[in-house]
Amino acid sequence: IYDWIVCYETTGGTFKQVRYENWTSGNLVAIKKDDMKIGYIIERPKGTPVKKLTRRGRNLTVRWKSRKGKVTGYQIQYSTSPKFTRKTSKIIVVRNSKKTSYTIRNLKRNKQYYVRMRTYRNRKIDKDRKNIYSGWSKYRKITIK
Repeated sequence: IYDWIVCYETTGGTFKQVRYENWTSGNLVAIKKDDMKIGYIIERPKGTPVKKLTRRGRNLTVRWKSRKGKVTGYQIQYSTSPKFTRKTSKIIVVRNSKKTSYTIRNLKRNKQYYVRMRTYRNRKIDKDRKNIYSGWSKYRKITIK
């Protein structure tokens, strides 16, 4: 049983994502109605949790388990708030799926940071390439001293 998304193409060429639970077949399947393509069923990539956080001075190293071959890359989000608002957080894109760690540099001293991550897979849908994301992992926290 997998976690799936159905993408329907709307007028103007944008995609609306609708989440379906417990779908059990297919990988990239076109949905047709009256011989017209109206959408796709796409498997979401499995996520990966933050395995370990290590601090060295004002730098923070994030480690995770590799999902090589099944994902295109990773997104790491870090924040000074557990709510991960736009004002308090930043996102780093790691485009190498074989990588298992990343160092965030020059963080502020005496601050607590929250870190979470997700995987993504780049898929060709019609003529465009779209990133399909997993859900965010649970966050881990660490204080920079």
